[in-house]
Amino acid sequence: MNPFPPLVATPIAVIRSPYRERFGVPRQAGLARATAATVVCNPQLVSPEALRGLDMCSHVWLLAVFHHNGEAKTPSTVRPPRLGGNTRLGCLATRSPYRPNPIGLSAVALDRVDRTRLELHVHGADLVDGTPIVDIKPYLPYADIIADAHCTWAAAAPDPVPVQFSAEVEQVLSTTVGGRELRVWAQDSLRWDPRPGHRRTDPDGDARIYGVRLGDFDVRFRRRVDAIEVVEVVGRPAPEPGSEDSDSPRTIEDS
Repeated sequence: MNPFPPLVATPIAVIRSPYRERFGVPRQAGLARATAATVVCNPQLVSPEALRGLDMCSHVWLLAVFHHNGEAKTPSTVRPPRLGGNTRLGCLATRSPYRPNPIGLSAVALDRVDRTRLELHVHGADLVDGTPIVDIKPYLPYADIIADAHCTWAAAAPDPVPVQFSAEVEQVLSTTVGGRELRVWAQDSLRWDPRPGHRRTDPDGDARIYGVRLGDFDVRFRRRVDAIEVVEVVGRPAPEPGSEDSDSPRTIEDS
């Protein structure tokens, strides 16, 4: 008998978030705590009764599938941005989305449960719009918080970087429908510096202008010495949920 039989999992939900591509998504759940998302349940598998009592929880675990990985071969080692992008670790020693089974685990804040619409409204998700969810579990502080736990190579949260907006961008945000929400998304995402690790070591900043798709906008930014500056906001149609994209940094020359 095969000791490793194949498993088939049907998504019980899908997440709707402002992150339209992988580049710019917070690298861990909870870093972008002000950004809201909605978990839309599959009515064929989830009934209103299945959500009974979930509203007694402040946080939930989302088990997600990294569906944008495609058929790419899983590398045995990866280069975590936290280590500067040059040091390799085994993929199973990291939170890399490239793993033998592309499954992610995210703890998110649960704002409210809409049992009629089969929706969970959450904050702090680190998932691309359209990501399939294969399970939802309550976060249990007494069991899930391990006071003496440690991870040597990522011992503490990264230091956030101030995010500034140019005068032109401030004008656009003040006159655009959804501009206030876009500002929150941009601050939440960019303050963790989504650039690749090897770009973060330049003490003079990075003159390149990068683009991150948030909602229906392309947010373009560059790294200054002491801050990340948003230099342009361009409205553009969002790609279809589930369409292929790259987690490589996108400069405006690539747009």
